[in-house]
Formats: sequence, C-alpha cells, structure tokens
Amino acid sequence: MMFICKVLTQAFPQALDYLPCAQSCAEDFPFGTWVEVPYRNQHVKAIVIEVSDRTKVCISKLKAIQRILAPSLYKQDDKHFFDAIALYYATQVPALLSMCLPRDLWREVTLDHQGFYELAEAVAMRPKSSLTASAWRLVDHLQTSGASSARGLSTAGFKKKTIQQCIDKHVLVPIERAEKKRVEFYPIDLSQEQKDVFDAIVSCPVSNKAHYVQGVTGSGKTYLYLALIQHHLSQGQQALLLVPEIALTPQLINKIKDYCPLEYVAMLHSGLSDAQRVQAWYAAQSAEVKLIVGTRSALFVPFKHLGLIIVDEEHDSSYKQMSQVRYSARGGAFLRARSCGARLVLGSATPSLSCLAQINTNRLMHHRLSSRFQGVALPRVSLIDIAGQTLKVGLSPQSIDLIDETLQRQQSALVFINRRGFSPSVWCPGCDRAKQCSGCDRPYTYHQSAQTLSCHRCQVTKPMSNICDECHHQTCIPVGEGTEKVAAFLTETFPSVPIVKMDRDTCSTWRQMEKILEKVHASAPKVIVATQMMVKGHHVKDLQTVIVLGADQSLYSKDYRAQEHLLSQMVQVIGRAGRHCGQGRVAIQTAHTANKLWSFVIKNDLDGAAQDLLSQRRQYSLPPFCHQAAIAMSAVSRDTLQKHIEDLSTRIKRAFPSATIHGPMPSILAKLKGNHRMVLLVHTQSKHEMTVILHDVLHILKSLPSSLHAVIDRDPQEI
Repeated sequence: MMFICKVLTQAFPQALDYLPCAQSCAEDFPFGTWVEVPYRNQHVKAIVIEVSDRTKVCISKLKAIQRILAPSLYKQDDKHFFDAIALYYATQVPALLSMCLPRDLWREVTLDHQGFYELAEAVAMRPKSSLTASAWRLVDHLQTSGASSARGLSTAGFKKKTIQQCIDKHVLVPIERAEKKRVEFYPIDLSQEQKDVFDAIVSCPVSNKAHYVQGVTGSGKTYLYLALIQHHLSQGQQALLLVPEIALTPQLINKIKDYCPLEYVAMLHSGLSDAQRVQAWYAAQSAEVKLIVGTRSALFVPFKHLGLIIVDEEHDSSYKQMSQVRYSARGGAFLRARSCGARLVLGSATPSLSCLAQINTNRLMHHRLSSRFQGVALPRVSLIDIAGQTLKVGLSPQSIDLIDETLQRQQSALVFINRRGFSPSVWCPGCDRAKQCSGCDRPYTYHQSAQTLSCHRCQVTKPMSNICDECHHQTCIPVGEGTEKVAAFLTETFPSVPIVKMDRDTCSTWRQMEKILEKVHASAPKVIVATQMMVKGHHVKDLQTVIVLGADQSLYSKDYRAQEHLLSQMVQVIGRAGRHCGQGRVAIQTAHTANKLWSFVIKNDLDGAAQDLLSQRRQYSLPPFCHQAAIAMSAVSRDTLQKHIEDLSTRIKRAFPSATIHGPMPSILAKLKGNHRMVLLVHTQSKHEMTVILHDVLHILKSLPSSLHAVIDRDPQEI
C-alpha cells in the first residue's frame, strides 16, 4: 500500500511530503523517527510527523527518504499529547516541534563516553596543578553527589573536554551499571497535615481527577512534592517538576539533593547550553534521569516512564509562552498527564481563578496545607497611607524607620518594587514630554549605572542625554523610581549594610543570578531590593521585614486580570517574611487604603478575596465563565492592518453568529518595534466552538500577505 511520510526539517517550519525509502513499511516510521532526506541541493536531517495516504503534491514529483537515522525519542502517547496541544492552541505539530526541539538535536551531537563513573581513590591527594579549575569543580561535584553518568555530568554543566580530561587522567573510573545501587532516598519528616494530603493523593487512582494543593506560603509544599516524587520513583516511574522561573531552581535543587541523589536529577531552563539540554533529553528518554526540574519548555521532554507531573506556583503568568506558539504549560500539563496516564498535581498559595472555578465545581481534588511548617506564625500585614506624604525615593518615613529597626535587630529586609532601572521615564519640564521609544511610543527607562536609555519592550538601548527631543534644551530629568534608584538611596542611608539588588539587570545570565542568590542567602543582615524575581518561592532565613512599593499601579488597571495578579503577587511577597523564626512584618505603601482588596490582604482572607474576584468575573461573563481568545495582528502600515483585521472580524461574525467579537481595537501596546498592533477578542460559551473558530482562523491567516504578522492566543494573558 502506498503511503507518504510527512517530515519536518530545521530549515522549513512546515511539514513536507516524502516517499518512504526502499523496502520499508509504515510501521518503520513512528512519530519522531529521525530520517535523512534530500532537501534542495543537500541531504538534511528530518523528523517524521506522521504517515499518511494523502498528499497535495503529484506523486511523480515527490522525493524519497534516503535512510532512517535513529528511532524516535517519543512514544505513541506523546504523539497524542502533541496532537491535543496543537488542537487546543490552534497550531500545528511542526510548529510545536520547531519550538521545543533543542537545536543540537538537529546535529549529530552525542557524548563520546557513555556509562557511569566514580572518582578514583586519593584524588584529593593530587597536586592542584595536575587538573584545571573546571576539573577540580567536577571532582567537588562528585564528592558531594557520588557516582554519576557522563550525561549526568554534562547536564550538571560540565563540558565534554572537562569530562574527557578527568577520564584521560584517571580521575574518573568507569563502573558497570550493574554495580549501581538502586535509587536510595533520604526520609522526609512530614507534618501530620502533610502526611494526610500525601496519603489522600497517592491513594487516589491516577485515572481520577487532577489534584490541587493549596498551601499558605511556608507550609512546606516543596517537601510534600518531594515525598510524592520519592513515591513514584520508588515504583520505577519518572517525575517532572515544573517551576515558573529559573531563579527558583538553585534553591530547589539544594533541597532536592538532601532527599534524592542528584545523579538522577536534571535541570532544564534557558540558562543551560543547547548541548546540556540535549543530554537531559536523552537521559530522560532512557530513564537514566528520574526527575526533571524545569521551566515551561520541560513539558515537551521525552520520558520513558513518566508517572508524575507537578506544576508549582501554577498561578504564575510565566507559564504562558508569549512568543512562537502561545501555549500555557499549566494547560499543557493537563494534556500531557492525560496522554501518558500520569498523576497531575498543581500547587499554589493563591489558586488562579481558572483553577479555583474548577475546585468550586469539584473538577479538581482540593487539598489544603493551612499552617506554616514547624508552626511559624504568618506575618503581620499593615498599610502605610502615603497620600499627601513626602517620600524619599518612593519610601515613606515609616518604611525607612522599619528597615532601620530590622537591621538593628540583626535581621534582613526586602524592599519590593516591580520596576527595573533608575527611573521609569526621563521628562522635560519645559514642554511636559518624556523621551519616548519610536518603536512603541512609550517612555524609555533610565539606567544610571550604564548611562543608557532602554526600552524593555522593543529591546532598544541608546546613550543617555538630558537634551529634550522636542525643545532641544538641556532640561530633561529622571522621574520616578526603579530598583537601581532605590538601591542607591538605601546604600547612602545604610552605608554599613550590604544592599543587594535582584532584577533582570543583575541576573541577566545564569552565573550572575547564582552570584546574586549567594548574596541574598548570606547570613549577615542586609537589605534586598528586588522585583518579582525574588518573591517566587525563595526562603531567606533571616528575612523578617518586607516593604512593598508601587502596588497601587494594578488597582485601576484596564486589564481585568490585574487585581488577580496583584493578589497573588502580594501573597507571595508577604510569604517571604518570617519564614524561619519569629513573626515577620509586612508594610504595603498605598495611597488607596480604602480599596476592598487591601482589607482582604490585611486579614489574610485570601479565599474571600479570590471568591470576590471570581464573582465579579461571573457577573460580567469573563473567563473562566467563558472561553476567550485573542487574534493579534501587526504591520508597519496602519491602513493595511486595519483593512485585514476588519475583514477577518466580518468573516468570523458571519460564520459564527453565536460568538461574541470585540474589536478590532488597539493592543495594550498599540505599537511595538515600529509595528502597529491591533487585536480581536473572541468570546464563546462552548470550548468546542472556540476550537472550531480558531482553526478556521488559522486557515484564513495562511492567506495573509507577508507584510502582516498574526498570532492566535487562546486563554491570553496579555491583549
């Protein structure tokens, strides 16, 4: 029987049709099989998407696959997952693979040395000059973690040449895999509350509903996760632990190593090299690695025996991919767990309203951790009314006094301000204009240390100048506060105390972030000035006081999700204080003390706040009480953009009269990188109808001129 192989190459983002190679059958080409195909004037590596009996190309014009290079990394269950996520997010499997496959998988990249290695005896007695510094770091690593595989060492960050040097100099000695001991775990001392939740989860059949662990900050959700991971690994299964930010992984790995040998653990995040990502993929696919800890892209890793998926801090917006395919790792986790029969556990102190609605309707099994681990009290929360006050670099006198008192007690304080740079704008008082980026018509952010003006949206940087672009007078001055300005002021105010600034500027690389986290977790009293990077799961032992600046920005935002995000952010910020000993103190500066949200926050009535926001969503028929998608278009020409998006709106309304279409309207960022941006918002009551609409739109978008760029964003975070 004639069949066609649809394959994806790295050079072309869509599936191409090829005839099978000689003397082969359809069963030789399961999803994910690596093959070699003729493409233009060369032979290239390709991956099989599917086998079909249909093609739009004349058979006589089709070329044949040259040979099969390697079996698939994926199983048939994974094909179901890719199909499901492509269906839901209105995309195609080739687009998903183009996005998630590490670049080095397209090249013949393998480790020269396989198998397991242990340290030779008396390595520590060798002279320092006998090995390079990187080799000694590998020695230190193995002295801590024990024997490891070559892939495990690569995944841990060691280069091939470093591993090779240690093998050549007999620092690493190969051992037979049969000599490897079974995975041994170190016992976790769970509280009774944690044990009850653990028992409730593991006693429930996997085929039942997913589980939701709602635990106050500091309640020990991580230890519960580790106990669940140990349980599944002891049954010969693997586990995937998703975290929202790479900033969480160093501290999390430090916790994991106390309860599970690190040789069975791999990390996956944007701070790794592509070669390290490939090694982690192979190790997971062969079950050499039992636990993957990663950010959203780890959802696509091929596993041999995946039995558990955990989504920590599920409410976090970082789980939404905002480029290429607009998918949610949280939503994708449901699809992955369903496709491979894995247990799914989500957790947070503040459930997203989407998950809360599922909890309310009993579609998620709800478990609570209502007290902090080891009985530590929740922080005291108060408001500082800044209406009419004179502030010093955004700080009220009460806030400065509170920081001073904290330092006097030899404790640390955190100043939370979710703005980078020195000032969010540079303003001319003469003509009342701010210096604006031409790409988005928004103010530049001033970075004093670099003497630059930066647009964090368009990724544009230029030298700082106080000459006004409008009146050409040297009158421009920085206005407002960012982390850099606040940190500089606190350095002057408390000169004998370390001031640690943690934001995207100081943590732009993995190594920079590790150094900053070392300072953050140093035992000496300090003041930490940080953006939201700091408030997601970090446990700083001596941190007793938190000051919150600039929280009012979200109270009157046009975005209907703003207060939900503010609530979860405040809970995370509050949770940083007093996690180790003594009751912490949190002070929130606001000019709107009467806002209802603050009353919920002060009373620690987070359930009440969330249910109140949920009732507002229900009243106005907003998600999660309807299904929403954004169809965004951008173009250099505003007229061209307007014409095509209006035409699309008309076609959707005509074909789907039961759907509600809002727009066309400008995006929140109406201009970005020189392109005008507009959006259509589609609302439906039926999930199936939304899927049908979006796939119809996907077909229409293929016919748009190349001057237009369009994306489909289901369950959008930004509009």
